[in-house]
Amino acid sequence: MEAQLPLIIALFAVALVVGALAPAVVQPVLRRLELLDVPNARSSHTQVTLRGGGLAPLATVLVCWIVWVAVDLDALRLWPLIGVPALLALVGFVEDARTLGVRERMAAQCLITAVPALVASIVLFGPGSAGDSGRDTYLGLFTAVAAGLLLMAAGVFCVNAANFMDGINGISSFQGLVAGGSAILVGLFARVPDQMALGVITAGAFAGFLPWNFPKAKMFLGDVGSYLLGALMWVLGACSWLFTGSLLVAAAPIAVYTTDVCVTLFRRWRTGKKLTESHREHAYQLLAAARHSHALATAVATTASAIVVVTAITTWLLGCEPLGWILGLLTVAAYEVVCLRLSRGSRTASPDPGTSPG
Repeated sequence: MEAQLPLIIALFAVALVVGALAPAVVQPVLRRLELLDVPNARSSHTQVTLRGGGLAPLATVLVCWIVWVAVDLDALRLWPLIGVPALLALVGFVEDARTLGVRERMAAQCLITAVPALVASIVLFGPGSAGDSGRDTYLGLFTAVAAGLLLMAAGVFCVNAANFMDGINGISSFQGLVAGGSAILVGLFARVPDQMALGVITAGAFAGFLPWNFPKAKMFLGDVGSYLLGALMWVLGACSWLFTGSLLVAAAPIAVYTTDVCVTLFRRWRTGKKLTESHREHAYQLLAAARHSHALATAVATTASAIVVVTAITTWLLGCEPLGWILGLLTVAAYEVVCLRLSRGSRTASPDPGTSPG
């Protein structure tokens, strides 16, 4: 473990440097491609802004992995953990360049997540695997396939949740820091240097993009960036569950996103609104619009996510996960209450200029 620390620190430094420089390279490319986000009635911004800036974090992740492999050839075995998020990010870039239909997007997401999910589940739970406790072959195969489908569904949800929540300046970049930080802590306490390396790459890539999107946006991550973030949260969460055996620790980084998305969809369903229609009704968007402060809304969401992560890891280490679940649920409930209470009576406020699209 200690022998890998210099490499992990070096990867973080590379991620920060490349992450900070990559947007400057990507910016003229986006201008040439005319990838512009034009404000509309459901946007949280009022100025035409470049979208597709998520190409910068994507390039950063790929460069860091190449450096990692160059130093340690054994890192090649981890290519699915980088390749799958990269493929999903490319689907997002296609969406940025030309709008895809809901069916096309979902088909691509399901296909890309299904293959690694099913393969991983068969290896972990299928007949002859370490998780096979002498069950009937067909029962073992059924269990593996069922687990794979659930894992695929989790991947698709993470990607879309990150996309829905990428609606104000800085929120996705800070979420990348939280997700990366969670992976670093899991890797540290579980003594898995590969998980720490993936965490520092994720954190560094999104930290590098932060000055370009917060507090004022020079460019948006776009679907390419939000898909990348969601896919990385999925991959890191699955690895955290594998190394800790704790669903709480695995789910903690995306708990706030899950709550906001599910509560918002429920509210819209209850009022008869179309669920697939673009809107600005997420709790964080209502808070940002009401208080004319995207920094405040981003801070509330990020703080809540960080609290859930720290609580989950702490209770896992102390062996009292039921308490972690209770505290986590209270935290995400408090996030919703704070956002909705502070936005009450001001939901028609105008969006701030130069902010991310909803």
